[in-house]
Amino acid sequence: MNSLYNLKLGPRFGLAFGLVLCITISIAALGAWRLQALSDVTQQLTSTDYQRLRAAVQWQQAITLNWTRTQAALLDSGTGNLDFWQAEMDKTSDATAQARKTVQALLRTDEGRDLVRQIDQARDAFREARGRTMKRKQQGEDVSHTLHSELRPLALHFIERLETFERYQLGLYEQSRQAAASSTSRSRWILLGATVLASLIGVWAAWGLARSITEPLHLAVRRAGQIANGDLTAPIEVRGKDEPAELLTALRDMQAKLQNIVGNVRQNAENVANASAEIAQGNHDLSSRTESQASTLQETAASMQELGATVEHNANNARQANQLARSASTIAEQGGAVVEQVVQTMDGINEASRRIA
Repeated sequence: MNSLYNLKLGPRFGLAFGLVLCITISIAALGAWRLQALSDVTQQLTSTDYQRLRAAVQWQQAITLNWTRTQAALLDSGTGNLDFWQAEMDKTSDATAQARKTVQALLRTDEGRDLVRQIDQARDAFREARGRTMKRKQQGEDVSHTLHSELRPLALHFIERLETFERYQLGLYEQSRQAAASSTSRSRWILLGATVLASLIGVWAAWGLARSITEPLHLAVRRAGQIANGDLTAPIEVRGKDEPAELLTALRDMQAKLQNIVGNVRQNAENVANASAEIAQGNHDLSSRTESQASTLQETAASMQELGATVEHNANNARQANQLARSASTIAEQGGAVVEQVVQTMDGINEASRRIA
């Protein structure tokens, strides 16, 4: 069955129809064989056995008729009708000879041939005794005693041999008839058995063919539904090299590619999530630093305000110092002039001292 999966659908259907054709041809050949066998049996029954039986019956009836004529001729009070009876018996003897020839030609068994030889012996004995008795009758003798004592036993023995042969042929005919009936029944059962076997083989082949096609298609439908529902983990088993196998292979490749795509998307999503987390952490750190810088700026602003106040105070002090410096400069200038005057006074004192000295 697994080898079917290695065949394409076209050759597979061709194989199935070829199997059906072979089964049909086999049944037809079997039917023809059984019909030929039945025809042979029927031919033997309707031709060989029937003709042989019919010839045997005609032979026995003709001999019985001649024996009746022989009795009539020998028991006749006169001899005027002997020629008539002899002519009639000769005609019947020709018919019996033809019947014997037919029987002899259709004999198929040694037993039948032996019975014919016994009939010939009884015939020869009867004819010889009848010939002698007929001659005595023609001479005017009274042969009634000879008829009953000698000729009748020979005639009855002759007829009894013929009846035995007739019964034997009837038995052969009955055997052929039973053989024909048995052949018909056997042919019926053979054809019926062959038909049942062919039907079972056809059902098995149809089931195997349908299963080899529908099973992978059902699997493909189930896996496609699972993939459509987002399940990419279900295994996809591929058997053979046919079209359904190619479909499953393509479906498996698509599943593998979708797994890769989903894996890449998941990896990228994780990367984006990590980057987003890092950005959030960076934003948090930036916010913290911004708050810290804002506090620092506030402190700086306060310091700047204090510095501005100090600078303004220093400016005021500088203006006061500048005014004081200017006053000191004026005072210094005034002191210089005083000093200069003192110097000049000292110089004058010194000069006066030198002069005094």
